[in-house]
Amino acid sequence: MLRRFIDMWRKVVLTSRGTQGCVVAGVAIDTDASATGEIDLVRQTFRSWTAVLAEQLGAVGVPADRAAPIALATLAGMEGALILCRAEGNAKPLDIVAEELMRLLPAEAPRPAASGKRRG
Repeated sequence: MLRRFIDMWRKVVLTSRGTQGCVVAGVAIDTDASATGEIDLVRQTFRSWTAVLAEQLGAVGVPADRAAPIALATLAGMEGALILCRAEGNAKPLDIVAEELMRLLPAEAPRPAASGKRRG
């Protein structure tokens, strides 16, 4: 699951040759903190992404007490990696950050049972 999220951003970096990043991060950086409407939207977007990641991590067996911190670290790491990719003009920072983020996952997360499929 985490790998799919990382791969999505890697495709953005590769297809743009490092020139594209996250629009939401751009708004966060370029918006004055007194522009509460825009900042609130950025905050809500990042929070919803973190919640979705945490939920998906939980669905593949990551313990609840680890899912939210891993989700937040993933989002923060990826946003920073995208900025570094833009500066470098390549995907190397993203690849390095992605490798480290994958190490946050428990080695033996229990896997949920297959849904809707019966063997018989």
